[in-house]
Amino acid sequence: MVGRKIIHVAITLLSILQFQHAYAHGFGAIADLPVPAYLYWFGGGAAVVVSFIVISLFVGKSDNANGDYRRYNILKHARVRGLSKNKVILNLIKLSAVCLLFLSIATGLFGSQFPELNFTPTFIWVIWWVGFSFLHVIVGNVWSLVNPWKAIFEIFGLGGWDGLFKYPKRLGSWPAFALFFLFVWIELIYPAGANPRSLALVILGYSVVTLVGMYLFGKNVWLKHGEAFSAFFGFLSMIAPIEVRVKDTAICKVCEFDCYRDGGPCINCYACAGKASEPELNLRPFAMGLLQQGRISFDRATFIILMLSSVSFDGLIQTFAWYNFIGLDPFSEGGRLAALQINTVGLIGAFLFFVAIYYTFVYMAKLFSGYKGSPQGLALTLILSLLPIAMVYQFAHYSTYLLINGQQIIALVSDPFGYEWDIFGTRDYAIFRSLDYLTVWNYQVSLIVLGHILAVYAAHKIALKVLRSHKTAIRSQYPMMVLMVIYTVVGLWLLSTPSVG
Repeated sequence: MVGRKIIHVAITLLSILQFQHAYAHGFGAIADLPVPAYLYWFGGGAAVVVSFIVISLFVGKSDNANGDYRRYNILKHARVRGLSKNKVILNLIKLSAVCLLFLSIATGLFGSQFPELNFTPTFIWVIWWVGFSFLHVIVGNVWSLVNPWKAIFEIFGLGGWDGLFKYPKRLGSWPAFALFFLFVWIELIYPAGANPRSLALVILGYSVVTLVGMYLFGKNVWLKHGEAFSAFFGFLSMIAPIEVRVKDTAICKVCEFDCYRDGGPCINCYACAGKASEPELNLRPFAMGLLQQGRISFDRATFIILMLSSVSFDGLIQTFAWYNFIGLDPFSEGGRLAALQINTVGLIGAFLFFVAIYYTFVYMAKLFSGYKGSPQGLALTLILSLLPIAMVYQFAHYSTYLLINGQQIIALVSDPFGYEWDIFGTRDYAIFRSLDYLTVWNYQVSLIVLGHILAVYAAHKIALKVLRSHKTAIRSQYPMMVLMVIYTVVGLWLLSTPSVG
């Protein structure tokens, strides 16, 4: 059954590349979708309800009661193990990442200021932001390897740098949250977000903040608490079918990231993996990383809610319904500038609304289940079940954007500054722009529904682990199931509502 679903998704993705009717918009836009019948919305919600019933009946406490799962260590193979320890290859990858960082700054500052002719906007917004998000769900935490600011420290022999000051615990991961919020604001709201020079200055400023933070508080400490994209990509990699695992508890017990939990192995802690003599690189079932983390801190929980609320708000502000609500003409001159303040308020409001909705339903889950702990504790335990929803919204909103706008990079690698160079002979590459509306829509609907079903499964498994009773866990999931249905219907509505493009 699982194999058939994978094949179906693969066929759908291939068919997207073959049909020739719908057209994606220009730089920075998402392809419009045909408005479906309202039955699509309620059909998606009904599918989530049915999945809840099936999961409740057939997924019990005895299923992986200890939270473990089957895995296969690919480092058992000598060739794979040799590649993972080959310093020449690893250093070339890190050096390439640093070069791309410098190139993005240089082309943005000194190249053509037309976004379509400049390497920086396409590389940052399409290839890196969208493409890397997809990559982390499929492959795992690649960012830990290619993070250019981490690589700069390691190139200069500061890989083990512990910093000048002790990081204040009360700050937690709030610096990463604040920087990620700023990044989202620039992406969604700032009128000059695609302007090459403005974007290069943002990259330069973020680089300074990151390098200074790593120098002051230590490389690993700042990457955990202050580097926004280490947090973002780290969360997405929990869903990936690949993990890094360390069994040497002596290393994990003294880890500054507090990865040692209940005497078990630490997972996806790259600080420990770098020190371990025999780390594992395991293939595992999809999304199993969500079930291994336990309770997370409030600051990191709010980061997850920001991930979900921001991509949902992105879908909302593309719609005519939003512009009608705020009373602005989307096609007027300076439309995005005119909406700057109201969209900023809207982004903050969307985040606070999602926080309020989530905690309301968690409180209801506590009442239904009779859970003796605090609502806060239950909320911080169940929050990881929202990650699949954030992931599928990211995929559904940006897949066509990546497929269409991402092709521009083929021409831009030959002429990154827009100086009419043709280094690799690809400057005149013609972008394939045709996609079939119905195929794209069916792909997005399937993705949204499957993501919410996965969220229902994760929430159920987490509840079983916490409440230790099958019946109690099911009762706790009644409100959460309603929440997932609401998210499903709203997500499908956002995708089907006419957008300004």
